Amino acid sequence: MPWSDWIDFDTLKTISWHTSGVVGGILSFIVIGYIIDWGIGAGPVKGVLESIEGFALVGLVLWLVYQTGHLLWIRRVKNGSRLCVLVA
Repeated sequence: MPWSDWIDFDTLKTISWHTSGVVGGILSFIVIGYIIDWGIGAGPVKGVLESIEGFALVGLVLWLVYQTGHLLWIRRVKNGSRLCVLVA
C-alpha cells in the first residue's frame, strides 16, 4: 500500500507553506521591532508603527487560519463527506 493512501501529501505541503510564511512574518516583525526600538526610541511614532505591525501580524495569522480551513474543507467535500464538522 503506497504512502499516499495513508498521508495526504498535498495538504501537508500547503499547510507547511502557509506556516513557514507566518513564521517568517513573525521573525521579520521581531527584527522590525528591534529596529524601531533602536532607531526611533520612545514616542508617538513608535506606538503607531507597533500598532500597525501588530495589526498586520494578526491579519497574517487570520489569513493562515482561513486558508488552512478552506483547504481542509475543500479536501473533505471532494472526498464526499459534505456534512462533516471541520475541526482543526
